[in-house]
Amino acid sequence: LEIALHRLPSLLRTLVMNAKEKAKQFVECVQNQISLYGLKKETLDSLVLSLLPSSQQVFKVHSIKYSLNDSMSIHLVLLIQIVTSLSYSGGFHIPMYSNEELTLDVEGIFPLVCENPVFDGLLKKMTFESATAAVKEAFEVLYRNPASHYSQWHVEGTAETNLVIAVLVQWIVRHICKRLMQLMTPEAFTLFQKKIPDSYLKNYLAFQSHFSLKTLISSHRTTLSICSWNHLKCATKLLCFTRSSTVIHQLPSEYP
Repeated sequence: LEIALHRLPSLLRTLVMNAKEKAKQFVECVQNQISLYGLKKETLDSLVLSLLPSSQQVFKVHSIKYSLNDSMSIHLVLLIQIVTSLSYSGGFHIPMYSNEELTLDVEGIFPLVCENPVFDGLLKKMTFESATAAVKEAFEVLYRNPASHYSQWHVEGTAETNLVIAVLVQWIVRHICKRLMQLMTPEAFTLFQKKIPDSYLKNYLAFQSHFSLKTLISSHRTTLSICSWNHLKCATKLLCFTRSSTVIHQLPSEYP
């Protein structure tokens, strides 16, 4: 992980490390191994590492065509542009997310971001075009400025740039925590549900398959086919809690 982080521009590296520390607080909140099945000391590092770009990645701001429509909120539009830019311009390995899941991310992220009245005011005035410009500028800043310009999730730049960076950090924290929740057993979910934000609970129930192994594998194969079986853009490791049976043991070790 240290090697992969060192390859990042210093400001982006600082943001990712701060996101990791926030995710560590989530682990402590749900009492570590008591709730997260198979959690080890290296698990959090592995989750962060799986998100980071490869050693051959060269950052370049791309002109990206977004699939947007007028029915989307500016919050969802901004998040889609940030996540897409993180993948295409930054080379981060982002799983394929549906708009429904990103909408839940919006529900969890933006109340925190809008605690800053400046950001709240900017979002109320933001348009699709200004969101695109803000994301482009923010990523140029992330790959240009040193970490010394970073303080309390604030960089030397426009208010719009700081808004995008605040959303980006919150999304990375949320991405890691959602992956950690995939290790959470249903029993632990019930035990700690009052300590976990509602948007995480909804995501756990809506976007994890707890009852059908066939459906889980089928949906994952569909996701892989959408991104042309490119494992660098789609998650390829699944975690299943099952009762041991002869049927499970008869499954082939690899699928075509």
